[in-house]
Amino acid sequence: MKKVISLSPKSPAVTRTIPPDVVQHFMKKIEGLEDSVKSVLQAEYVAKMDARAQMEIQRAQVSMSDLLHGI
Repeated sequence: MKKVISLSPKSPAVTRTIPPDVVQHFMKKIEGLEDSVKSVLQAEYVAKMDARAQMEIQRAQVSMSDLLHGI
């Protein structure tokens, strides 16, 4: 069983017990989200790398333009 201690400035510490089946339920729920979280993180990484690449391309184009125009 898991115990949670709740602290409130007006009252002393209170200990509450969470039944093991409730803990198991939420652990399974969290584990079920693991693949979704991984895919979102992967998509965010790809988007970040894409944005970086686009910025580098734009920077290179400006550089090339400056060289061609003699600036």
